[in-house]
Amino acid sequence: MKRFVFLMLVVFVNITHGQENLDFKLYETYNEGSNSFINNYKELYTYNTKGQLIETIGLNWYEEQDTWINDYKEEYFYDDKGNLISTVLYYGVSSTEKWQLYTKHDVVFNDQNLSSQFLSYGWKNSKWSLTYKEEVTYIGTKIDRILSYVLNDGKLELDMRFSFEYAGNFVLNYIGEALNNGSWDLDFKAQFKRNSKTNKIEEEIWESWNGYAWENDDTYIYKVDENLNRVEELFSYNDVPYDKKEFSFDKAISISKFYTPFNKNKNFVDLTVEDVRFYNKVLTEVNSSYDEETKSWSVSSRGTYHYSTDPPLGIDDNQDWSEVVIYPNPMLNEINFKLKEKSPAQVSIFDVNGRLIINENLDTIQNKLNVDMLQSGLYVCQVKMSNKLIRKHLVKK
Repeated sequence: MKRFVFLMLVVFVNITHGQENLDFKLYETYNEGSNSFINNYKELYTYNTKGQLIETIGLNWYEEQDTWINDYKEEYFYDDKGNLISTVLYYGVSSTEKWQLYTKHDVVFNDQNLSSQFLSYGWKNSKWSLTYKEEVTYIGTKIDRILSYVLNDGKLELDMRFSFEYAGNFVLNYIGEALNNGSWDLDFKAQFKRNSKTNKIEEEIWESWNGYAWENDDTYIYKVDENLNRVEELFSYNDVPYDKKEFSFDKAISISKFYTPFNKNKNFVDLTVEDVRFYNKVLTEVNSSYDEETKSWSVSSRGTYHYSTDPPLGIDDNQDWSEVVIYPNPMLNEINFKLKEKSPAQVSIFDVNGRLIINENLDTIQNKLNVDMLQSGLYVCQVKMSNKLIRKHLVKK
C-alpha cells in the first residue's frame, strides 16, 4: 500500500485570502436498498484572522439517534513565520461528549526555515511520550535523506531511511530502506511521472521489494482540467482498479478567494512530491468503487463543499418535494418525474458548473426523460412549477 513519511503529506497552496470560508464538507453514502444518499460524515473547519486553519472537527452520523457524534478533533499551532509547528489530535468520547487527547505531531525548523525534524507523541499517563522521530537533511533546499526512528523497549531506535532522486527541481522517485540486523534492506519505492509541459503529476507508482525484484502495489492516476484542477483520482491495487474520486468546480472563481483547510501547511518546504490539487472553487466530489466481476464502476458516496457566504449551488436537498417525486437517484439511462397533479411544470438539469444540459416540459403526471447522454457525476435538477421552484442533487452512475 502507499507509504508516506510524514513530510510527504504536505500540500502547498499560495493563498491571498478573502472574507469567505470553506466551513464544512459533508459526505453521504449511497444506500442501494433505499436508492438514496444518507448522512455519513462531516468535517467542520475554524480559521484565525490570518486565514490559517486552527481546528478541524470530524463528526459521524448516528442514524438511530438522528444526530452527529464526535469522532475526532485536530488543533493547529503556527510560529511567527506562518509555519505549522504542532498538530494535536483528540478523539471523541461519545458517552460524555468530551474530547480525549490522543497524539501530537511537532515540526522543528532550522535556521534556513526548512523542516528538519518531525516528532510524534502519544498521550499516556497524563503526559506526552515520544513515539516516533524523523530527521531531515538537505543539499541546498532539496531533501537528501530522511532517517526515521521508532519506539522499541522504551527508547527510539533507527528504523528506516529514505533517499530522493530529482529530475531538475522535481522529485523523480524516493526509496525506503529498512534496517534489519545492522544492514539496510530495500523496502519500497515511489515513482512520480509528470506532464512534460505542466509538470503536474500524472501517475504515482508505489512498489515493494520482494527480495529479488520490485512488485507493483499501488498506482494513482491523476487527470486535470484546463485550469490544472485535479478532476479525477484513480487508485489501482496490484494493477486492478479499486476506487475513483471525481471533483467538480466553479471555474469562474479562484480558490484563493477563500479560507480553506488546503493551505494549513503552506509554509513547509515544497518537496515537489504532492501537487496543488485545486485552483478553482471546488464544489463536489463523487466517489466510486470498481466491481472487478462486472468490470464497471458504481457510485458509493458523494461529498459537497459548503462555503460561508456561497453554499454550493444554493441547494437544500431537504426541501419539500411532496408535489413531485424523482427516481431513481442515482440514475442510469432514464429518470422519472411523477407530479402530484397535472399542472404546468418545467425540468432543467445543470452540470455543477451551471451549464444547462437538459430543459424539458413535464406534460403529464408521469414523465420520463432519457439521460443516457450524461456523463457519470453530480448534477443539479431544477423543477419549476406555477407556485414553486425547487432544486435537488442528482447523481449519474
